[in-house]
Amino acid sequence: VPQREHVVFDLVWNSVGPRTRQAMLIAGNALIGALALVGLPASWDYVRFMAREGTPVLGVPFSAVFLPFVLLLLALLGRSGWAVWQALRGEASPPP
Repeated sequence: VPQREHVVFDLVWNSVGPRTRQAMLIAGNALIGALALVGLPASWDYVRFMAREGTPVLGVPFSAVFLPFVLLLLALLGRSGWAVWQALRGEASPPP
């Protein structure tokens, strides 16, 4: 979903100055990236653990079933890092 279509409650966002908005962008994206980074090792261990079993009908390894979640965490980590980088450079796109 594009950023402009997100539902936001921006009462605080609109009441602060540009420097505080930049700090809020950095803090929010850093928090999301940190949480993704914390969850990544355990998720990868689970995917590797489930490689030894297959789905009952198709016989596809469960690692292939759960691998997209690890890829999602990696994408979230990359997107959060990029958003923090843009906010530090002053190029971030604020919420609408």
